[in-house]
Amino acid sequence: MAYFAEAKEGDIGVVSVLGALSPLVTALLAVVFLRERLVRLEVVALGVVFLGTVLVVL
Repeated sequence: MAYFAEAKEGDIGVVSVLGALSPLVTALLAVVFLRERLVRLEVVALGVVFLGTVLVVL
């Protein structure tokens, strides 16, 4: 809901970047609060998400 509201009112570029980081934030919150363990493949995948987002921003 907030995604569509901000996309309507704000800069769609910023909204898209924040939306792309959603899986990264979710995984980090799960590690911190739920004490989830990430396997190596998941860490690599999160790194790819982060690097892809950085490339889009540049």
